[in-house]
Amino acid sequence: MALLGSMILFIGHSLRTMTSSAIRSVPLDLQGPVGSYSKATTLAAAVGRQPAIGEAAATATAPFSGISHYGPAGATSAGQGSILAAPPGYTRQIKALRFLRGSLRPNQIVLDQQLAATLQARLGDQVTLRSGKGKPRSYTVSGIALVTAPDVLFQPLNPLLGPAPAQPPANVAILPLATFAKTVAAGLPAIPPGTAGSAAVPGAQQGIQWQVQAQVDPKALGGTPGQAFTRAGQIRNNLEATFAGRVQFVDNLSDSLNTATGDALYADALYIMLAVPGALLALGLAYLAALGTVEHDRRELALLRARRRPGVRRRLGPREGLDRPRSHPRSDHRRRLRAARHRRCRSGAAGHEPPRPARLGQRGAAQRPARAAASVAAALPRHSRSGPERADLLADREHRLLGGDQP
Repeated sequence: MALLGSMILFIGHSLRTMTSSAIRSVPLDLQGPVGSYSKATTLAAAVGRQPAIGEAAATATAPFSGISHYGPAGATSAGQGSILAAPPGYTRQIKALRFLRGSLRPNQIVLDQQLAATLQARLGDQVTLRSGKGKPRSYTVSGIALVTAPDVLFQPLNPLLGPAPAQPPANVAILPLATFAKTVAAGLPAIPPGTAGSAAVPGAQQGIQWQVQAQVDPKALGGTPGQAFTRAGQIRNNLEATFAGRVQFVDNLSDSLNTATGDALYADALYIMLAVPGALLALGLAYLAALGTVEHDRRELALLRARRRPGVRRRLGPREGLDRPRSHPRSDHRRRLRAARHRRCRSGAAGHEPPRPARLGQRGAAQRPARAAASVAAALPRHSRSGPERADLLADREHRLLGGDQP
């Protein structure tokens, strides 16, 4: 039972570990394309208040045609790339990027680490961003960030097709959402949600993709990967039913948990085929070992029961007596004396106490009681003495030889 219990606990712990690993590996759980900035902000606030949602944010992605930097070393420039527009506090639970230096501030720009190295830009420097048909805009560099999941952030969003990670852009710039809507959005067209798959070709986005990004609370998911996958689907369906006709989500979380569910089923099959036969073999060996000791235990118990019965000790064979501890000769003699005294008491109570030899008190006459007892025993015919009388005579003789009952 302990072996089976430990196996079940091991399987449960392994499945929970797989679930937590699959959840942590998803940088962005839900992405819902919308048509405008106002819709994105309104829906993000409403989605964030729903149960099982940890955080929701209105964001946007857009292309830029080039970016330049004028510094002490001269002018440096980089080619086309993509813009991520995010609100303040975007990285509290959404782990798609992390700041290396500085932070996101209004009317300023944050450069990806690779783009900052290309432009040789530092905090406080001025860069010029060119996008769409609008005129170039200058921004102050307020931070350097590392975008850890560009393939998910800039993927084409089509809820009917599901997740489709795109070719990540070579250069990434990050703007505050309000700054982006005021300075860049006017010069670029918006991608309608129904045509997201055709307009946002992987690696070559041609317009603004407004979206609502949501992160599911990890506490709402748990158990096995299959249970977490079912729960993630329920959360997405509840959101789409609550905001029917307004948003549909691309579920990156369910896609990752679906893969983990398949891996868990494969692991369960391997465990059943390998571990269960080993456990059954171990149980069988333990059962056979227990059967091998049953007969020995039965003999030992029978011997113990026989030793507890009066009068059975003398009938034990030589084999059974080998493991019996030997008693001291003097203790055996005392036990025989007590038995003889008990019989004399009983005989005296019945009125026919056997005759006792006279006590000799002379010093140095240790052999006289033995000769007197021998003469008494020789005078009486053997067939006329009963077994108890002979035992009394012998016990009294040994007792007197050892010096007991001296006057």
